[in-house]
Amino acid sequence: MKRVIFTILLLFFSVSLSAQSSSELFEQGNKAYNAEQYQSAVDSYEAILQGGEESFEVYYNLGNAYFRIGELGQAILNYERAARLKPNNSDVQENLEFCYARTEDKIESMPQFFVVRWWNGINQSMTPRGWMWLALVVLLLTAVVLSYFFLSQSYTSRKRGLIATFVMVFLLLLVVANATYSMVGASKSREAIVTVPLTVVKSSPSDSSVDKFLLHEGTKVRLRDEMEGWIKISIADGNNGWMPSEDLTKI
Repeated sequence: MKRVIFTILLLFFSVSLSAQSSSELFEQGNKAYNAEQYQSAVDSYEAILQGGEESFEVYYNLGNAYFRIGELGQAILNYERAARLKPNNSDVQENLEFCYARTEDKIESMPQFFVVRWWNGINQSMTPRGWMWLALVVLLLTAVVLSYFFLSQSYTSRKRGLIATFVMVFLLLLVVANATYSMVGASKSREAIVTVPLTVVKSSPSDSSVDKFLLHEGTKVRLRDEMEGWIKISIADGNNGWMPSEDLTKI
């Protein structure tokens, strides 16, 4: 029994020390940033992430610090990570637009079918946790409506309850689908940012293969396949090819 209590106390103090250390590093990073010591700020924020903790504030501030030292790719990478935690935050979206406008690769996106565009817009409007909570709320409302249907005595009330049940079930399926899609996407990132000044995209995963096109720092790519030391990517205009895996970082 004493051993169990000791283990619990040790775990509690370890968590407390870790939280305190992260808080101190965050404050150090903020002070360094305000003093225009941007590399020191980067080091402090990166230390928090290396400790296994992440937050919107850390990613956002880290993006700001990287931008100040001229590392556009790392700035975009951390802004994108911040945006995944808070998709509707206007500050991070404005910073992303500003940074992408400064990248060298001006790639026109392929037109999307309106249903795909509509689905992606809905899915990206909330975080995976937000979709999960919404699914629970819709499930509860569906149970309430279903109860109303079974407890109603009159034909009119039961008819209304049946229609409402169908509507709620449809909404529940839609929300659950979005929650699942969002959680799968968050657990396995399929997008990355080019974090080197220049990289050559090849026709196959080999240095001796044909050069297809060039990509510059800050460009977002979609991950398609992986081999040892190489990743197959595609860009917004539909072009694809292979590039060295060390030239990009997954969001």
